[in-house]
Amino acid sequence: MPQSRQAAHDSAEQPSLFFPEATAESAAPQRAPALVQPAPLTASASIGACALPYADYLRRTDHSVYTVTCFLSDLRLLTEFLGRETPLRAISRQMLADWLVHLRMDRGTRPAPKTMSRRVTFLKNFFGWLARESVLPVDLAANITLSRPLPPLPELLFEDEVRRLEAAAAADVRCHTLVMLLLATGLKKEEVTGLRLQDVDLANPAHPPSRSTFPARPSGGASGAWNCRPRGRQSICTISSAIARGNGSSSAPIAT
Repeated sequence: MPQSRQAAHDSAEQPSLFFPEATAESAAPQRAPALVQPAPLTASASIGACALPYADYLRRTDHSVYTVTCFLSDLRLLTEFLGRETPLRAISRQMLADWLVHLRMDRGTRPAPKTMSRRVTFLKNFFGWLARESVLPVDLAANITLSRPLPPLPELLFEDEVRRLEAAAAADVRCHTLVMLLLATGLKKEEVTGLRLQDVDLANPAHPPSRSTFPARPSGGASGAWNCRPRGRQSICTISSAIARGNGSSSAPIAT
């Protein structure tokens, strides 16, 4: 549909390439056709009718592409479980609880705790939206407990493993820089790949800073800071060598 509307608009505004005499007539301003708006949702609407309005709501409220995709997939699973023609007013809290149990127990593979947590978040987002739009009188998911799973603990390297890792990376300046940066700061991989040369402070190599900031992630995460204990002149020389071998742009990424 968007392409067809754009094509119609272009034909109204652009001069004709094949019939020059029609240029003046076709260039006359024309009123764009009104966009077709879906009927407002009501409590008697089916859950199957919610997909397009909900997708529009998600995109208008600055949700990430990943979140929109996941929430719409969760809505599809909920619609399949409840039945596409089920009216919104017929949905109960018990039905939502039964759906969560179904996802945990009745499918081929049990979902990861993080996936189940996201699906609870979807329920709160979806039914919270219906309540705010006065489609339903109450938020059916308001009392569902959202338990966020704890992330797994990292596997720590022993001292001899650290020494062997540093020795293996020493042959390449770039690898050595990345290994030392990771060991000294504990940054996540997306934080390392988001660093730019301008984020490295080399103003005083004799006394390098012990606290540095990293920029916000492109996905919208907050910026932050990390503390480290620089390993003296060797660290500074390694970073300086990496910069010298780069393209000289302060906006170039340190790691890709």
